[in-house]
Amino acid sequence: MRNDMESRMNGGSNRNDVLDGDAYSVDQLRRAVFDEVEPPSRPLALALLGRKDYPEKTADMKRLLLDKKEVSRLRGMAAQILGQMGTSEAVGVLRRAINVDDEVALRGVITGLQTAGNEEAQAALGTLARRRGTVGTAARRSRAVLEHRHGARGVELELPDEGSLLRVNTRTATPIDIAPARGKQLTEAVEAARRAVPALALASEGAVSLRCGDNTFVLVPEAQFAQGRADPATSGKAQVGVVVRRLERERKGWGLAYHVLTRRRADGRIEVFVTSGTGRLVLAGTARTRQSMVDFRLRAVARPGAFAVDLAGAYEEGKLTFSRARSSVRRMLSSTPKARDDRIE
Repeated sequence: MRNDMESRMNGGSNRNDVLDGDAYSVDQLRRAVFDEVEPPSRPLALALLGRKDYPEKTADMKRLLLDKKEVSRLRGMAAQILGQMGTSEAVGVLRRAINVDDEVALRGVITGLQTAGNEEAQAALGTLARRRGTVGTAARRSRAVLEHRHGARGVELELPDEGSLLRVNTRTATPIDIAPARGKQLTEAVEAARRAVPALALASEGAVSLRCGDNTFVLVPEAQFAQGRADPATSGKAQVGVVVRRLERERKGWGLAYHVLTRRRADGRIEVFVTSGTGRLVLAGTARTRQSMVDFRLRAVARPGAFAVDLAGAYEEGKLTFSRARSSVRRMLSSTPKARDDRIE
């Protein structure tokens, strides 16, 4: 479980990045964003402004997002902030922006709609999902996450076949250290998870820390799941939690890494999908109920640059236990080297 296990929202930021928003007033940050009065830089000022509550916030984000002459990155960030706000007015701006021709901005719109997660946002994603190419793919992935969250039918994720799941070399595998999340780690991780997915009820009870090498993740469970109520997962489609990752590059803070989704099959087994923040499938597997317990196994999906990961364990009465947790030490090789592509995946 290495750096490829990180999947933060592109253009997003974290509450604990470098500077504290309390060090600046709303007026100072607005001047930095719109009048380019530094410090701080425009991207950082906008990230800090996004954590403030003030009357002109929706209008400011709308101004940035819909300005064709504005920097693409800032347009995308403004869209994500609107999604975090989640108000009808904010979602209305996102819906209006689904026709922008800036791909980076549109990626922010898709992420913002997924974050807002209400019926209006789902409808807008449905419109985008009908498009061809990367935009349609990204919108369908985001809509799939929302449909699991709400137990709705529509876009269906496909469980990979056995040949598409990576096997860990047991002779060279490295263990993934797992323990209950506690203290400051727990507080910060849950806060970050709730901020990243405000539409999902999340609980600190039952949160689990997973550490592999220099990377630390925390699985934050959905509230019902944390309380021992597995009915949503065993009866249909559900989102049972999110995973956040410690952002070592920024030296502190947490960012959204994964959504944990489930779907009950006709034969009674449960399909488990772990997707990136934007809905790309990263881990997959199945689970089965056994009296009051749900056994599960997850493995990494084959793709260039992926590490093989093997997780197995059980869920019972709100608690997750792991009987196996290991990762390979080498990435899966790409067929042809290529530069990083920051387009919508």
